[in-house]
Amino acid sequence: MKEPIISSDVASQDCLLKPTSPAERIQVIDSLRGFAILGILMVNTLYFSMPIFSMMTEGEHFPGTGNAIATWAIRFFSESKFYSLFSLLFGLGAGILYSRALAKERKFAPFFGRRLLVLLFIGLFHAILLWSGDILVVYAVLGFLLLLFEKAKPRTMLIWFFIFAAIPLLINALSTDAIVLWKISPGGAAAAAQTFGKQTEAFKKLVDAAIAAYSGTDWFTMIKMRLNELAFMYRAILFYGWSVLSMFVLGLWFWRTERFQKLEMNYKFFRNLMWVGLILGLAGNLVYAGLRGEINPAVPSPKGLVAAVGITIGAPALCLFYLSLITRLSTEKWGWKLIKPLSAVGRTALSNYLL
Repeated sequence: MKEPIISSDVASQDCLLKPTSPAERIQVIDSLRGFAILGILMVNTLYFSMPIFSMMTEGEHFPGTGNAIATWAIRFFSESKFYSLFSLLFGLGAGILYSRALAKERKFAPFFGRRLLVLLFIGLFHAILLWSGDILVVYAVLGFLLLLFEKAKPRTMLIWFFIFAAIPLLINALSTDAIVLWKISPGGAAAAAQTFGKQTEAFKKLVDAAIAAYSGTDWFTMIKMRLNELAFMYRAILFYGWSVLSMFVLGLWFWRTERFQKLEMNYKFFRNLMWVGLILGLAGNLVYAGLRGEINPAVPSPKGLVAAVGITIGAPALCLFYLSLITRLSTEKWGWKLIKPLSAVGRTALSNYLL
């Protein structure tokens, strides 16, 4: 398949040296990015109110019916969906940059690599000084793997999307099987209960230590705790990083197959994708949101595996529903008026950098 066609403006001599002008932009992408940013903010607000280690403790953290409803709604409609959408847009943005580099006969890898290094610096600054839930470092590191798909065919990208998306589920399944076998072995049940009991208590102590650190006034104690949290978060990349990478590749596929460059020609594609995403998204997230409060995230279990299947299918599916719905709205005059305000958020400086 030939390389994506871009406008003569985008292919201009200065396109790699200065910000994209409003006339050059595909505005629905700005709206999608703005929608993703606001959704991520909604999810992160939940975690802003408690230590990062709390996500590895069992039970509900906010008592009361209202809090329970809000937590369930966030898990169902938002958790893992908006960072998936943002990751897809990152991959799509890489495709745009590749097209622009190609138009100017510039090598893509050095140009893209420099941007990723700057992004890595920004991410480390944010993670260490502001919040350990940072995703920019993950994007910067995994972004280099996108270079492996620089000349890949769309079909190859789609295959790798499914492979990468399935890896966390495979890890979860193997871990669960190993623990089940351990528990049915002689003395295994008692040993497993003791081991995981200590692990659960360790996370609870880390939560208490984090609360004490951030409630105090010693800046160095806070930074030390932040580094402890980051060590935990970055180890977790080996698990959830595959999901991010899968959406990177899918975003690159969207650009390479010209889905956004030719919206009118792809109207039927987005319509079908919207309904498939909605059906699979509702089913998967009903399973995940229903079970999430009943499992201990630190201990693989059969119930946890079922929840993992739900989120593995439900998160990207509902993400694609959101993407398709907003894209279809952008093709209607009344719909564009509805979603246009989101583009202002999508054009903020840092999110533009990610594109």
